[in-house]
Amino acid sequence: MKAAAPRSCLFGLLVVLAGAAPCARADDLKVLNDDAHFAEGPIWYHGKLYYVEYDRNSVTTWDGARNAVFWS
Repeated sequence: MKAAAPRSCLFGLLVVLAGAAPCARADDLKVLNDDAHFAEGPIWYHGKLYYVEYDRNSVTTWDGARNAVFWS
């Protein structure tokens, strides 16, 4: 039963840290593609954001200005 005390302390610390994390405000958010269908698996590679759109069976990129289909 001695192991339960450190676990509860660790859990309490995680709760406190999660509460102290900064929250995103609506004016801080930017929609990159409002037409994306189930976008998942984002990865930043060579200056572009790549993500899968499973509903469309495609990979889309975002270069900071526009979206383009990379693979379909």
